[in-house]
Amino acid sequence: MKKTLLASAAIAGIVFASAPAQAQMELTIGGHSKNYIGYLDQDDRAGVETRNFDMQRETELHFNGEATLDSGLTFGFQVETEVDGGDDENTIEESYVYMSGTWGRVNLGSEDEQDKPFATLQEVRECAEMEHLKKALVAADWNISKVSRDLATSRTTLYELMEKYQLKKQ
Repeated sequence: MKKTLLASAAIAGIVFASAPAQAQMELTIGGHSKNYIGYLDQDDRAGVETRNFDMQRETELHFNGEATLDSGLTFGFQVETEVDGGDDENTIEESYVYMSGTWGRVNLGSEDEQDKPFATLQEVRECAEMEHLKKALVAADWNISKVSRDLATSRTTLYELMEKYQLKKQ
């Protein structure tokens, strides 16, 4: 926890000291609540009745903030917490700060793995292309002419792809 707070403070210091840019942070509060109610009225055996009432719930609150500076640097935070007295009590499920720009995005903190977005189709295509190219190169013992014929593509394209995916004979 202390490391997260120190990292958050360091990022905030860098963001605010880096340029005299100004931005207004947009804050949002959201979440969800799932509630289930059940009632049982049952005759177990002659003369014995069972009556039962049960309620289960899950409630989360989400806090988000984001701002973009004049320089194009975007920074923000996200916190998700359980707020009902369920199994987990009142716990923070996810909390992180982030910065992003034309160079990409950096998240510091903890994130739920299940909430990560799917890979883009471009990322999936590139991964499949790289794996297919690796298999073809190994099967042809790295003979570029043979791989070129097998994959029906030019040797120039193969060399470009090998450079793109940093593929080298081991």
